[in-house]
Amino acid sequence: MTPDAFNETFALCQSLPGPNIVTMSAVIGSRFAGAPGALAAVFGLLGAPVAIILVLGVLYTRFGAVGALPGAILALGAAASGLVLATAAKMATPLIRDKPLIVIPIAALAFVGAGLMRFPLIWVLLAVAPISIVIAWRLTR
Repeated sequence: MTPDAFNETFALCQSLPGPNIVTMSAVIGSRFAGAPGALAAVFGLLGAPVAIILVLGVLYTRFGAVGALPGAILALGAAASGLVLATAAKMATPLIRDKPLIVIPIAALAFVGAGLMRFPLIWVLLAVAPISIVIAWRLTR
């Protein structure tokens, strides 16, 4: 697949409903082997993770209350939260370093609205986006 064909396929998959990677695998599988290729590609992408989750669900149902497992599950949740925060910090670092300092209060406002106040994300975006657009417009003038 050429880079141009990949870009066109990726653009198509972004406009279709569902996760991009699943749609992309179905489209690429279809291009190479028709409908059976699309099914094989999607099953190849999702089959093993679904099987693993089903097995873990059965094991949790059977052994979920045994010993330290509830505490271990709670610790995994804390570890996952830490990974999300670390990823967010890595993504924010170039934004804060390369952009004017005005992005910090805007990001903080969005975090407080969606994360702490638990406002629906769409309302937070509708409130913060116009403010950031106006600020960016004024900075470029």
